[in-house]
Parts: sequence; structure tokens; C-alpha cells
Amino acid sequence: MKKRLLIILIVTFSLNCFSQTKFEKGYFINNDGITVNCLIKNIDWKNNPTEFEYKLNAESKTIKVNIELAKEFGILNISKYRRFYINIDRSSNLIRDYSTKKAPQFNKETLYLKQLIEGDANLYFYEDGNVIRYFYNLDNKDVEQLIFKEYQTKNNEIGVNNGFKQQLLINFKCDAIQFENIKTLQYKKNDLINIFIKYNQCKNTDFVYVKENKRNKFNLSIRPGVNFSSLTIVNDISKFRSVDFGSKIGARIGLEAEFILSFNNNKWAVIIEPNYQYFKANQQVTYIPFHLPVTINANINYKSIEVPIGVRHYFFLNKKSKLFLNGLFVWDFAINSTIEYEDRVLFEIQSRNNFGFGLGCNYDNKFSLETRYTINRDLLRNNNTDNTNYGTFSIILGYNLL
Repeated sequence: MKKRLLIILIVTFSLNCFSQTKFEKGYFINNDGITVNCLIKNIDWKNNPTEFEYKLNAESKTIKVNIELAKEFGILNISKYRRFYINIDRSSNLIRDYSTKKAPQFNKETLYLKQLIEGDANLYFYEDGNVIRYFYNLDNKDVEQLIFKEYQTKNNEIGVNNGFKQQLLINFKCDAIQFENIKTLQYKKNDLINIFIKYNQCKNTDFVYVKENKRNKFNLSIRPGVNFSSLTIVNDISKFRSVDFGSKIGARIGLEAEFILSFNNNKWAVIIEPNYQYFKANQQVTYIPFHLPVTINANINYKSIEVPIGVRHYFFLNKKSKLFLNGLFVWDFAINSTIEYEDRVLFEIQSRNNFGFGLGCNYDNKFSLETRYTINRDLLRNNNTDNTNYGTFSIILGYNLL
């Protein structure tokens, strides 16, 4: 019943709640060069988009525009994307898929590039999965990729093509930029942004740089709560060992670390929450070995440290209130825990890991309330005759300490 209730709540809230994604003041330029001032849907794209949605005003309908119909679009003071038909090298950054060629392998593609620096020296950014590339141009010349490529050498070692440094050395002729400034550059956003700002300043040209306010945010919360736990043991060989301990209420206490990811408007997070939980129960078991009923006591004393690790997705209702869903993998470490029968049969609990799902709400990024269901966990993983099913439904309060 509890499992069904949680599933119904998750589906209901998922279908009816609103996310933080919203329309913000922006513009786009169509293929005829006409600028349309509008409201752009701010997806906070992790991967460079191939389309966007806009409204002419808050009451008008939403219109979708693909990359073939608009050569530029932007959200004021947040982001700007420009369309280019350019060469891009998509060589894999994963070691197992490294190319054996040092030179980039270019293909012509139509892409939206995110503009990081706009001036005499322009810097652009492109991301698609594990492909991260930077592009540039000077004095309105053709846009080119800044070359960086890791590859596999003939000796099965990792080689690095740092061609972007040579490109900058040749083109960035300026007294303020020395060889050492470029020699130590890494193919990273902040390094490249800094050298492009330095070059534009050196040339005394006006330039635009919209600083990204995107840092992974960290929250640390104390998480007390109540567990409604149940345990059944089934043994098809020795019927007296089959026990239903029923449902018990127990306290739990945890400490959650949450890392808000810096894309998609802070709607995704990675969480880890070590917590202490326990389950203690006593049950009488009656069986009839020789036509005479025999009753024995069965006891469980189960204490453990659970370490759930998973992802959280937020649904923003307004500036202070939000709902969230959790998907968790739960490691469990039993502490001096046993299942004991009165006839001196004793089992040391060695539990398996399992999965959990949660639905909750958060107010003002300070207080939270979560209901969580963890699927059945086997407490005797090394026992081939006794099948145990331990399940928990939790109500958890949270208070952000930061």
C-alpha cells in the first residue's frame, strides 16, 4: 500500500508541477537579417542547442525555431548563440576511443556556437556530450576551431596536439602577451577567456564579456526522520524459521551532502546521505514437529549505516518553493546485527544493497520534507535457504546548515 501511494504521488506531482525553466527577454535574427525582440525560453543549455522557443509576449503562443531559420539568438545579459557553417573535429575525448591520428579530422557542420567574448578577438564555445571545442576569429575573419586533440601514439601512449597555442602565438601579436602567457595555457574555458580579454584590452578595443554565474552549489543538511520498516523471513525447508516480524516504527538520522549541477537552471543535483537506522523486533513462531505444537521466540537486532547515493531533480513552483524527486542506490553496512531463534540458531546479518525512490518539497532552500521508499533488501546474502525481505518507508525532515 505504501509503495502504491508513493508511486501515485510521484506520478501526480510529475504531471502537474512546474519547472524553473522560463521565458526571458531576448531576441533572434532571422535569415533576412531582421531582429525580432521577444521572450526566449531559457533552457540553460548544457549542450549547444539546435533550436529554441520564443514568445512575442507573455500571453502569446510558443513558437519553435530551428537552426535553419535563425542565424543568431540571445537572452539579454545571459547568453548569445550565433550560427556558423564551420569545420569541427569531433575526435573522442575518451581514452578507449582515442584516434591514432595527431591531426584533427574535420567535418563541415552547421552549428550554434555560444559567444564567450565579443570584440576584435571573438571566442566561441561548443559542447555536445563529451565533445568540448573552442572557436575563434579576429577582425571578422572566418571562424576557426582552436585545435586541441589527445590521441594514441604508435607506442600506445597518449599524445597531445596543442595546436591552439601555435594559433594564438601567430595571431595574438601584442606587447602585453608574451610567449610564456600562451605556453602555460590550458584548453579550458577560464584560461582562454582570460587570454582573449587580455588581447582585446591590449588592442584598446571595446569588447563584451558576460560573466557566467555558474558554480556548483553545495548544500549540507541534517536529516532526522521516522522509518516504517517491515521484515519477513521465508524458509521452505524449516517452517519454524519462517517469520513475519510485522511493521515497526524506528528513528533514523542522516547528514546529506547535495551538489547542485551548474546547468539546466539548477534543476539537477547529486546527493549522498549517510544515515543510521535500526530495526528491533520479537516474534513467536509455532510449529508442530511431532503432532505437538512447539513455540519458540525469534529476535532481530538490526542496526546499520546506509549510504544512499543518487540524483535529484527539482521542479520549481515559485521563488521559494520547489518539489523534488530522488533516485538512489543504497549501500548498507550492518553493525553487530543478528537474527536469533530461541533454539540457539543464530544468523549474523550481512545485507545486500538496494534501490530507493523519494518525493519531497523544499522551502526557501532551508527546510525540506521527503517521503522515501526503499525496495526490499535481503539481510542474509550468504544464506541460501532463508529468504529475507526488509522494506522501509520513511518520512524525513531536513534543515540546511549552510
